[in-house]
Amino acid sequence: MSRTRIRRKVTQLITTKAMIITTDILADRFAKYNKLYFDDELPTPDFFLLKSYSKLGMFRFIEIRSRRTIKYVKILISCYYDWTEKQLRSVLVHEMIHYYVEYNYFHNGQPHHGELFTNKMNELNKKYHLNIEVVTNIDKFKVAKGAPILPRIAAFFTTLR
Repeated sequence: MSRTRIRRKVTQLITTKAMIITTDILADRFAKYNKLYFDDELPTPDFFLLKSYSKLGMFRFIEIRSRRTIKYVKILISCYYDWTEKQLRSVLVHEMIHYYVEYNYFHNGQPHHGELFTNKMNELNKKYHLNIEVVTNIDKFKVAKGAPILPRIAAFFTTLR
């Protein structure tokens, strides 16, 4: 095997190593990505694990309309899967873009993945060579050990109709 092939295999092993997600990991990655991609502009939200096979991440907030401010922010990431670093970055930064848009433009009336969201997503993808998408295909995600397989089977059969 040539050195290039060996290097490629080692790199692939490093980048595809799976991890079981925790709120501590989410907080750590949020701080890292906030500094790298958002100039440390976003206040740290609360993090929760989401027990969902169909939703990889969610951004939620409580607003005070009279003051045009956000009172409480949380980001939820699914613990149904073993995450690679690349997958986690893509989904977490996706949720951070929602946060960025809401934080800077306060409920602008656009759909969740409207122009402000897609402009910021495209900017980050181009500038940092990220692969953030509006919708992520969950077929490439490895189910975490101990996660129930039944919901995935049910989801498969409901898409056949």
